Amino acid sequence: MRKLVQNIVAGSRLTLPITSAYAIGIWLTCGLFTANLWLQFACFGIASYLMMVLNNQNALIRIFSRMVSCAFLLLSCAACFLMSDIRGGIMQMFVIGTYLFLFQSYQDKEAVGKTYYGFLMMGLASLACPYILYFVPLIWLLMVTNLLSMSWRSWLSSLFGILTPYWFIAAWLVYQHDLTPLVSHLSPLVDFQFPIRHADLSINVLLTWGLLGICSLTGIIHFINKSSYDSIRIRLLYGFFIWMDLFAFALMAFQPQHYDMLLRMMIINTSPLIAHFLTLTSTKITNVAFYVLTGLILIITVYNVWSILFPF
Repeated sequence: MRKLVQNIVAGSRLTLPITSAYAIGIWLTCGLFTANLWLQFACFGIASYLMMVLNNQNALIRIFSRMVSCAFLLLSCAACFLMSDIRGGIMQMFVIGTYLFLFQSYQDKEAVGKTYYGFLMMGLASLACPYILYFVPLIWLLMVTNLLSMSWRSWLSSLFGILTPYWFIAAWLVYQHDLTPLVSHLSPLVDFQFPIRHADLSINVLLTWGLLGICSLTGIIHFINKSSYDSIRIRLLYGFFIWMDLFAFALMAFQPQHYDMLLRMMIINTSPLIAHFLTLTSTKITNVAFYVLTGLILIITVYNVWSILFPF
């Protein structure tokens, strides 16, 4: 494989530290001190670490590369207008935790413990953002088709995992003789917005959605064309990312009012896809694509940061 700029960057041990410093700089610029975003920054730091663990545990890229983590950092910074949302940060952190546990259950229909903890993470994520529960039926399907871990026992353990946080909360609310907060938290799940109002989305959201769409489409097309070079397990795990990503894009198209949650889901699932493309290609065209994508990310990040500093 020829060493083009994209390959040098993707394989360098300096890429992650430099990208991390860049991400910290973006957080500082967007109000880490002035807006007191320490809890949000902590969630972001944990989520970034968990993405690195996810990559390392599953060898998502067949050569040494930290591009999965770097892509997550860069795309998260591009969506800097989400940084103040503590609920979204908590949700994103627990969703990555869900992936960590569920990927460990690959081809193991008796892995009820890992399945339980994976869906416990999803239940905790739903306490911060109930709309994340829309993804649960798809995850069940992907347990059948991609993780090959679905059985009656694992399905029941997934239900127990999701319900566990709600059991504790319900017990406390029963003690308080008021279940209204729990009902109010879950009732928006059946409240769909019609007609669809994309016009209500800000230009910042639309630009970031478009950026994620370009990265996702590029990564998906590349992986489909080159998946034969990866092991069956990696193909199935990337299939998991692809379907979760496509579902997030579909929800964004039909219920855009949930953009804060959906953009975060797109970032989680798009990061390994675009990282695979940037790391495992080596042609003049893909090298140009590397420059174009990097330029787009930086331009959109600067625009979104500017919008935060100088709202109009």
